[in-house]
Amino acid sequence: MIGGDARLAGAVLPEACEQIGQRTVGLAVWANLGPTIVRWA
Repeated sequence: MIGGDARLAGAVLPEACEQIGQRTVGLAVWANLGPTIVRWA
């Protein structure tokens, strides 16, 4: 289910960028070997 959650969270990244006034926001998860970036906007 992590893939679906990442897609759902990724869908709101552009709006989150606008709300917090940043041009770039990243979404990361903790994987077996540490943090892994899964999406950025």
